[in-house]
This record gives sequence, C-alpha cells and structure tokens, in this order.
Amino acid sequence: MIIETILKRWYVALLIVPILVKWLSKLVLESPVLSEPKDLALVFSAVVILILAIELSKRGESSLTDHDQKIATGLIRGIDLDSFQQEFFDHDAWYGFREEAILGSTLFVYDTEKFSYKPKNKVLKRRIESLKKALEYFHDYSKNNLYGPRNNGWLINIHRGAPYDDKEKGEKLYRESSEEMNRRKALVLKPFEAYLGFIHRYNLMPLYREVREQYLIEEDEVIEGL
Repeated sequence: MIIETILKRWYVALLIVPILVKWLSKLVLESPVLSEPKDLALVFSAVVILILAIELSKRGESSLTDHDQKIATGLIRGIDLDSFQQEFFDHDAWYGFREEAILGSTLFVYDTEKFSYKPKNKVLKRRIESLKKALEYFHDYSKNNLYGPRNNGWLINIHRGAPYDDKEKGEKLYRESSEEMNRRKALVLKPFEAYLGFIHRYNLMPLYREVREQYLIEEDEVIEGL
C-alpha cells in the first residue's frame, strides 16, 4: 500500500523517498549482517521476489476473465436470485420447497463437476467449492426425504401423510426429517451470500439476467418438444 501510494502520488514521494533512503542506508551501514555486498544482494533479491509473489497473488484474486464471468453466472442460471431467498431459505421444510429452487441448486452442483466450469480466479474457486459442499450436504439428505406429487411445482416431505401403521412413528419421522433439512439448509446461507457478494462485487447481475433468460427459453423449448 505504501509503495503503491508513493508510485501514484509524486508529491508524497518527494517527502517519503528521501526518508526511506536515509533509513535504509543507516540500516545497511550499521548492520553486521548486511555489511557484505553479497549478503546485501541476497536480502534485496529476497525482498524483490516477495513483492513479486504478493503482486501475482493479488492479481490472481482480483482479475476476472470473460470466461470466469460466464462460469460465475452460468452456474446459477437455474436459480432465480429474485425469489431463492424466500423459496429456499425462508421456507420451512415442514411445508416442503418449490421444485424450481431445489432443481436450480442441484444444477449448480452438477455443473461444477464439468471441466468447462473450472475458473482461474482463486476467490471464485473458493466460492464455488464452498457453496457446492453446502448444497451437496443438503441434497444428500433431502433427496431421500422429498418428492413431488402430481407435478404441482412443489416438493414435499415424503413422510407427510404417509400411511404408517404406527401414526406416532410417522409423525416423528416427519418432524425429525423436517428439522434436519432445516438445519442443513441453514448451512447453505453463508456460502450462498458469499457467492452472491462475489456476483455483485464484479457487477455480474446484468450478465446473470441474460444467462438466466436464455436458460428459461431453452427450458421452454425442451418442454414444448416433449
């Protein structure tokens, strides 16, 4: 930060550079470790390498290629960001979930396995991996406890109204499975918000809406062709 300020603002450099030069000169002259030219060269080389490594690391985290932008938005094309909060996080598993919300999150996990969805940006990699793990944890349980009756757009708890001989046992399974799905669902919130924050940080919402619209068009075409 200091070096960047010095380079960008010449008037700051006029004040700070002479002080730094004087301080470094004094350090070199008084230090027995840095008294030898060879030792001094090694120290300066190490400093240069460290600075370059930091700059490369920052560049890898801050840059976002067009390909990475397509990955970031393409992975969530099946998720309606305008309603996902309400239809997934705010919804109690006791009453079930909107089928679109579950399918969209399932598509996210499925696509992360494809080679074409492997980004270069380090932060995006972490965001994807974190959200993927949280969603997988939820899906691993919910896939055995949700089903969609009559194709009405909802997935409900499989134990709800099931004809168990032991009514109390059925109610217990209904209650416990709903609580577990709610617990696992809650663990998705933090990585989802972090992913959404990444989208907003790079102003990717306009691109997301384009990708989302194209996805819906393609889905409609598939349905019409059935």
